[in-house]
Amino acid sequence: MTTANIQPPKIGQMIGSVMPMGLETDQTANAKPSPPLIARNPALRHFAPNASIYREGDMADRYYKLVSGTVRDSRHISHGRRQVTEFHGSGDIFGFYNGSRISSADAIGPVSLLVCRWHGPHETDMGMHPSTNEILTQLIRHVERLQQHAVLLGRRSAVEKLAIFLSQQASRMGTTDWVLLGMNRLDIADYLGLTVESVSRAFSSLERQDLIEIISAREIKLKNPAALMRFDT
Repeated sequence: MTTANIQPPKIGQMIGSVMPMGLETDQTANAKPSPPLIARNPALRHFAPNASIYREGDMADRYYKLVSGTVRDSRHISHGRRQVTEFHGSGDIFGFYNGSRISSADAIGPVSLLVCRWHGPHETDMGMHPSTNEILTQLIRHVERLQQHAVLLGRRSAVEKLAIFLSQQASRMGTTDWVLLGMNRLDIADYLGLTVESVSRAFSSLERQDLIEIISAREIKLKNPAALMRFDT
Protein backbone atom coordinates (compact mmCIF):
# COMPACT_ATOMS: atom_id res chain seq x y z
CA MET A 1 0.00 0.00 0.00
CA THR A 2 1.38 3.41 -0.93
CA THR A 3 1.20 6.19 1.63
CA ALA A 4 3.40 8.81 -0.05
CA ASN A 5 0.46 11.08 -0.81
CA ILE A 6 -1.01 10.99 2.71
CA GLN A 7 -0.52 14.34 4.43
CA PRO A 8 -1.55 14.99 8.04
CA PRO A 9 -4.25 17.67 8.29
CA LYS A 10 -3.16 21.20 9.09
CA ILE A 11 -3.96 22.52 12.52
CA GLY A 12 -6.34 25.05 10.96
CA GLN A 13 -8.38 22.19 9.53
CA MET A 14 -9.00 20.82 13.03
CA ILE A 15 -10.40 24.00 14.54
CA GLY A 16 -13.68 25.36 13.33
CA SER A 17 -17.12 24.20 12.60
CA VAL A 18 -18.28 20.31 12.68
CA MET A 19 -21.73 17.86 11.26
CA PRO A 20 -22.61 14.23 11.92
CA MET A 21 -24.10 11.63 9.61
CA GLY A 22 -25.72 8.25 10.21
CA LEU A 23 -26.54 8.45 13.90
CA GLU A 24 -27.74 5.02 15.02
CA THR A 25 -28.47 3.22 18.27
CA ASP A 26 -26.58 0.06 19.13
CA GLN A 27 -29.86 -1.86 19.06
CA THR A 28 -30.65 -0.88 15.45
CA ALA A 29 -27.61 -1.21 13.23
CA ASN A 30 -29.60 -0.66 10.06
CA ALA A 31 -31.90 2.07 11.30
CA LYS A 32 -32.19 5.33 9.40
CA PRO A 33 -30.11 8.29 10.59
CA SER A 34 -31.52 10.32 13.44
CA PRO A 35 -32.74 13.85 12.72
CA PRO A 36 -30.13 16.61 13.08
CA LEU A 37 -29.57 17.75 16.63
CA ILE A 38 -30.87 21.19 17.54
CA ALA A 39 -30.06 21.31 21.26
CA ARG A 40 -27.03 23.33 22.31
CA ASN A 41 -26.08 21.05 25.20
CA PRO A 42 -24.25 17.79 24.45
CA ALA A 43 -26.50 14.83 23.63
CA LEU A 44 -25.51 11.23 24.37
CA ARG A 45 -25.80 9.05 21.26
CA HIS A 46 -25.16 5.35 20.68
CA PHE A 47 -23.74 3.94 17.45
CA ALA A 48 -23.88 0.33 16.29
CA PRO A 49 -20.72 -1.46 15.07
CA ASN A 50 -19.64 -0.11 11.66
CA ALA A 51 -22.09 2.81 11.87
CA SER A 52 -20.98 6.07 10.26
CA ILE A 53 -20.54 9.05 12.58
CA TYR A 54 -19.64 11.41 9.74
CA ARG A 55 -18.27 11.18 6.22
CA GLU A 56 -15.42 12.75 4.33
CA GLY A 57 -16.70 15.86 2.54
CA ASP A 58 -19.57 16.54 4.95
CA MET A 59 -19.92 20.08 6.24
CA ALA A 60 -19.11 20.32 9.92
CA ASP A 61 -20.89 21.94 12.85
CA ARG A 62 -20.44 19.35 15.58
CA TYR A 63 -17.66 17.70 17.51
CA TYR A 64 -17.67 14.62 19.71
CA LYS A 65 -16.43 13.30 23.05
CA LEU A 66 -16.08 9.52 23.12
CA VAL A 67 -17.62 7.94 26.22
CA SER A 68 -16.99 4.28 25.37
CA GLY A 69 -15.84 2.18 22.43
CA THR A 70 -13.36 2.83 19.62
CA VAL A 71 -13.79 5.10 16.59
CA ARG A 72 -11.80 4.76 13.37
CA ASP A 73 -10.79 7.91 11.49
CA SER A 74 -9.96 7.25 7.82
CA ARG A 75 -9.57 8.75 4.36
CA HIS A 76 -10.15 7.18 0.96
CA ILE A 77 -7.19 7.40 -1.38
CA SER A 78 -6.65 6.18 -4.95
CA HIS A 79 -8.45 3.14 -6.41
CA GLY A 80 -10.84 2.82 -3.49
CA ARG A 81 -8.10 2.15 -0.96
CA ARG A 82 -8.42 3.31 2.62
CA GLN A 83 -5.87 4.96 4.91
CA VAL A 84 -6.72 4.85 8.60
CA THR A 85 -5.32 8.04 10.12
CA GLU A 86 -6.21 7.63 13.80
CA PHE A 87 -8.06 5.57 16.38
CA HIS A 88 -10.07 7.43 19.03
CA GLY A 89 -10.57 5.88 22.46
CA SER A 90 -12.61 6.64 25.55
CA GLY A 91 -12.25 10.27 26.66
CA ASP A 92 -10.98 11.52 23.29
CA ILE A 93 -12.51 14.65 21.77
CA PHE A 94 -12.53 14.70 17.97
CA GLY A 95 -14.29 16.06 14.90
CA PHE A 96 -12.94 19.61 14.68
CA TYR A 97 -12.67 20.83 11.10
CA ASN A 98 -12.77 24.10 9.22
CA GLY A 99 -15.56 23.88 6.64
CA SER A 100 -15.89 20.38 5.20
CA ARG A 101 -14.47 17.24 6.75
CA ILE A 102 -11.31 15.74 5.29
CA SER A 103 -11.89 12.28 6.77
CA SER A 104 -14.61 9.85 7.82
CA ALA A 105 -15.31 8.53 11.32
CA ASP A 106 -16.89 5.12 11.94
CA ALA A 107 -17.68 3.09 15.04
CA ILE A 108 -15.59 -0.08 15.17
CA GLY A 109 -17.73 -1.74 17.83
CA PRO A 110 -20.64 -0.37 19.90
CA VAL A 111 -19.87 3.28 20.63
CA SER A 112 -21.36 5.88 22.98
CA LEU A 113 -20.42 9.51 22.58
CA LEU A 114 -21.47 13.05 23.37
CA VAL A 115 -22.46 15.10 20.32
CA CYS A 116 -21.68 18.79 20.83
CA ARG A 117 -22.57 21.73 18.64
CA TRP A 118 -19.63 23.88 17.59
CA HIS A 119 -19.95 27.55 16.67
CA GLY A 120 -16.28 28.41 16.41
CA PRO A 121 -13.49 29.28 18.85
CA HIS A 122 -15.17 32.51 20.01
CA GLU A 123 -18.38 30.89 21.27
CA THR A 124 -19.22 32.30 24.71
CA ASP A 125 -22.21 30.15 25.75
CA MET A 126 -20.61 26.72 26.07
CA GLY A 127 -23.28 25.30 28.39
CA MET A 128 -22.22 21.79 29.40
CA HIS A 129 -19.65 21.45 26.63
CA PRO A 130 -16.11 20.30 27.46
CA SER A 131 -14.00 23.14 28.79
CA THR A 132 -11.70 25.17 26.55
CA ASN A 133 -8.67 23.75 28.39
CA GLU A 134 -9.88 20.19 27.83
CA ILE A 135 -10.44 20.83 24.12
CA LEU A 136 -7.02 22.46 23.75
CA THR A 137 -5.34 19.54 25.52
CA GLN A 138 -7.08 17.06 23.23
CA LEU A 139 -6.11 19.02 20.11
CA ILE A 140 -2.47 19.04 21.20
CA ARG A 141 -2.57 15.27 21.76
CA HIS A 142 -4.23 14.85 18.37
CA VAL A 143 -1.43 16.76 16.64
CA GLU A 144 1.18 14.69 18.51
CA ARG A 145 -0.45 11.45 17.39
CA LEU A 146 -0.60 12.64 13.79
CA GLN A 147 3.11 13.44 13.93
CA GLN A 148 3.85 10.00 15.39
CA HIS A 149 1.76 8.41 12.65
CA ALA A 150 3.62 10.28 9.92
CA VAL A 151 6.94 8.98 11.30
CA LEU A 152 5.51 5.49 11.67
CA LEU A 153 4.61 5.37 7.98
CA GLY A 154 8.22 6.10 7.03
CA ARG A 155 10.99 3.67 6.17
CA ARG A 156 10.31 0.94 8.72
CA SER A 157 9.69 -2.78 8.45
CA ALA A 158 6.31 -4.32 9.22
CA VAL A 159 7.67 -5.76 12.49
CA GLU A 160 9.01 -2.35 13.56
CA LYS A 161 5.72 -0.62 12.72
CA LEU A 162 3.68 -3.15 14.70
CA ALA A 163 6.03 -3.04 17.69
CA ILE A 164 5.80 0.75 17.83
CA PHE A 165 2.03 0.64 17.36
CA LEU A 166 1.58 -1.77 20.28
CA SER A 167 3.81 0.37 22.50
CA GLN A 168 1.80 3.49 21.62
CA GLN A 169 -1.51 1.73 22.30
CA ALA A 170 -0.26 0.57 25.71
CA SER A 171 0.83 4.13 26.51
CA ARG A 172 -2.59 5.51 25.59
CA MET A 173 -4.24 2.95 27.86
CA GLY A 174 -1.90 3.81 30.71
CA THR A 175 -0.43 0.29 30.85
CA THR A 176 3.02 -1.17 30.24
CA ASP A 177 2.62 -4.92 29.79
CA TRP A 178 -0.66 -5.50 27.93
CA VAL A 179 -2.90 -4.06 25.23
CA LEU A 180 -6.61 -4.53 24.64
CA LEU A 181 -7.04 -3.64 20.98
CA GLY A 182 -10.24 -1.92 19.92
CA MET A 183 -9.63 -2.67 16.25
CA ASN A 184 -9.11 -5.72 14.02
CA ARG A 185 -6.14 -6.73 11.85
CA LEU A 186 -7.53 -4.98 8.76
CA ASP A 187 -7.85 -1.69 10.65
CA ILE A 188 -4.28 -2.05 11.93
CA ALA A 189 -3.04 -2.83 8.41
CA ASP A 190 -4.72 0.26 6.94
CA TYR A 191 -3.30 2.38 9.76
CA LEU A 192 0.26 1.09 9.30
CA GLY A 193 0.18 1.11 5.49
CA LEU A 194 0.53 -2.68 5.31
CA THR A 195 -1.43 -5.70 4.10
CA VAL A 196 -3.35 -7.89 6.54
CA GLU A 197 -0.94 -10.72 5.74
CA SER A 198 2.05 -8.54 6.67
CA VAL A 199 0.42 -7.59 9.96
CA SER A 200 -0.28 -11.25 10.79
CA ARG A 201 3.32 -12.20 10.00
CA ALA A 202 4.56 -9.30 12.14
CA PHE A 203 2.48 -10.50 15.10
CA SER A 204 3.89 -14.00 14.67
CA SER A 205 7.44 -12.64 14.43
CA LEU A 206 7.13 -10.62 17.64
CA GLU A 207 5.69 -13.66 19.40
CA ARG A 208 8.54 -15.89 18.18
CA GLN A 209 11.01 -13.32 19.53
CA ASP A 210 9.25 -13.67 22.90
CA LEU A 211 8.40 -9.94 22.88
CA ILE A 212 4.62 -10.45 23.01
CA GLU A 213 2.10 -13.17 23.81
CA ILE A 214 -1.12 -13.26 21.77
CA ILE A 215 -3.81 -14.04 24.35
CA SER A 216 -6.64 -13.51 21.85
CA ALA A 217 -7.24 -11.58 18.63
CA ARG A 218 -7.71 -8.38 20.65
CA GLU A 219 -5.69 -8.99 23.85
CA ILE A 220 -1.90 -8.85 23.61
CA LYS A 221 0.54 -9.31 26.50
CA LEU A 222 3.72 -7.26 26.13
CA LYS A 223 6.40 -9.55 27.57
CA ASN A 224 9.28 -7.14 26.96
CA PRO A 225 7.94 -3.56 26.77
CA ALA A 226 11.42 -2.03 26.85
CA ALA A 227 12.52 -4.04 23.80
CA LEU A 228 9.37 -3.02 21.92
CA MET A 229 9.97 0.66 22.69
CA ARG A 230 13.52 0.42 21.33
CA PHE A 231 12.06 -0.13 17.85
CA ASP A 232 11.06 3.57 17.97
CA THR A 233 14.65 4.83 18.26
